[in-house]
Amino acid sequence: MKRFPWIMSLGVGVLFAGTALAADAEGFLDKAAVETFLVDHKITFARHADNNRVKWDIRKNGTLYGENLTLNSKDTARWTIDDKGALCLKWKGNSADACRVFATRDAKTQMFDPANTAVVVGTIEQVD
Repeated sequence: MKRFPWIMSLGVGVLFAGTALAADAEGFLDKAAVETFLVDHKITFARHADNNRVKWDIRKNGTLYGENLTLNSKDTARWTIDDKGALCLKWKGNSADACRVFATRDAKTQMFDPANTAVVVGTIEQVD
């Protein structure tokens, strides 16, 4: 499996595994870029609210398998990506439903709540 420990920002585009992904002037990925970045990949990220490490396995069939690596807990969600590139999750277990947008800044890909893009909610550490 290929590992991409970082994603580089190039102006208003993002380079992911040698492929340029479209991003707006603030670095937010559009719908096609989010699909390329996430679908059929596993991402590991640091969640800023509690410093937990989390892994998401995002399948093409609309299923996301989530694992909190810090607490050793798991949950499953259904996912969609809206026209603005927000990944929206409806969890089956105890996790809170939410949407996330992604931006690359200072060579880091970060997650934000679309309702408050001034606050980083997570930083991507690895993409498989």
